[in-house]
Amino acid sequence: MKIKNQIIATLIIMWSFTFTSDIHAAERSKSLKGSRPNIILIMSDDQGLGDMSLSGNTLVKTPHMDAFYAKSTRLTDFHVSPSCAPTRSAIMTGKHEFMHGVTHTKYNRNRIPTGLGTIAHEMKRAKYQTAIFGKWHLGIEEGRRPEDNGFDETFVLPHGGHGMYNMNPVLLHNGELVKCKGFSTEVIIGQTLSWIKSAKEKEDPFFIYLPTPAPHGPYKDNIPAEWKKKWLDQGYNHNVAGRYALVEDLDAQLGRFMKQLNAWKLMENTLVIFITDNGPNLGGYKKDGKAHKLYHAGFSKGKAGVFEGSTRVPSFWQWKGVFEAGRDISKLTAHFDFFPTFMELAGIKPVASTPEHEGRSLLPLFSDPKHKWADRYLYFNTGKWDPEDDVKDYKFKSAAIRNSKYRLIWYKDEEILLNLEKDMTNLDNIAKKHPEIVATMKAEYEKWWKHVFPHATKILPPVVEQEWEKAFYQLRKPEVAPTYEVPAL
Repeated sequence: MKIKNQIIATLIIMWSFTFTSDIHAAERSKSLKGSRPNIILIMSDDQGLGDMSLSGNTLVKTPHMDAFYAKSTRLTDFHVSPSCAPTRSAIMTGKHEFMHGVTHTKYNRNRIPTGLGTIAHEMKRAKYQTAIFGKWHLGIEEGRRPEDNGFDETFVLPHGGHGMYNMNPVLLHNGELVKCKGFSTEVIIGQTLSWIKSAKEKEDPFFIYLPTPAPHGPYKDNIPAEWKKKWLDQGYNHNVAGRYALVEDLDAQLGRFMKQLNAWKLMENTLVIFITDNGPNLGGYKKDGKAHKLYHAGFSKGKAGVFEGSTRVPSFWQWKGVFEAGRDISKLTAHFDFFPTFMELAGIKPVASTPEHEGRSLLPLFSDPKHKWADRYLYFNTGKWDPEDDVKDYKFKSAAIRNSKYRLIWYKDEEILLNLEKDMTNLDNIAKKHPEIVATMKAEYEKWWKHVFPHATKILPPVVEQEWEKAFYQLRKPEVAPTYEVPAL
């Protein structure tokens, strides 16, 4: 009887501990809702998990990214779209890019439809100051510009805004063209800090979307020669040298940015997130005249593909004293989860003007290590059809569906099933061994395709040339002197 009573007592203690832990987790989640921190979303361009020294890359040094990683809670199974503009549209709208026709980076299919409603609109409704600094790439016409989509302050690269704008870049500052003095990443980070200096003194919190153009190519021109020298001296071509020079410059600017936020003592009430928009561009790299395989942390494919290394990207969340440093969360998450997460942090609920979104709030994951995150499906299609193509032919041309354990891929007329539960770089095709899993996942993809097809194939009106475009191309000429210098702090 004594032993039985001891067992019962032990069970009661264990149950009480579990029950108390669940209560604390629920309280932590509740306390995050409506906590209204400043939110800064940093997104680099064409940078993969392998483009950081923390992942084992010995060719590039990223001490500040490594430090940011160490101080962050990390979403280790976080996904974006296969390429640039689609990822940006999903972040803004909280839904898959095919639902609003942003299926490509060109052919007018990189423009957000007018009147959709964005996360910036929602943050503005929550009385946040809203700002974007960097690469918009979702349209330049009225209705598609960032200032039409919820951003009070805009400092953006026209069009795609890639590396060709690196030195003395021409940007649109609240609708006015300015040719800036300095290198693009330095200019964009400097302008962001200048705005924060003023914004932090106001009562309302701020929401900043900071999509950098680096380390997107081209890599030969407009990058200081001394930045590339150490790689060129080792026999690497300009693509390798330029790419890693941009990564290291971005790293230095991230360090400068975080140092200033800490100096202003903002990190106790500021959430800073670092992600990338897709996997890296893997083509065109050489050493000693021979093809060189870019380090990609064990992944096989990169940008504009549908393999794991195409869409699985860094996702580091840093909020001093709130998010646990060094903690990894392995649940399957995605870019459109930002929308409901930011709304909950801001303390607002959907209203009639709020667009329907597909994501889930991530706050329960940050609050409770034991949270039961229901399995889900994520859908990928590169959307790279040409205007004359029959879109129906692209249903399985380069596509994938993912759940927490498997990735089913259609690539070059091959059906590939990968088990990623223990190894995210695994390429062992088990499709023939598990036809039942293939059938289930394929059926889910078929349902999704049927749902998104009418939206993905909508044709927007032709791009309307803007009045400022001729002046923009004139200002871009190297002989034209800069007209704007970022204010000193």
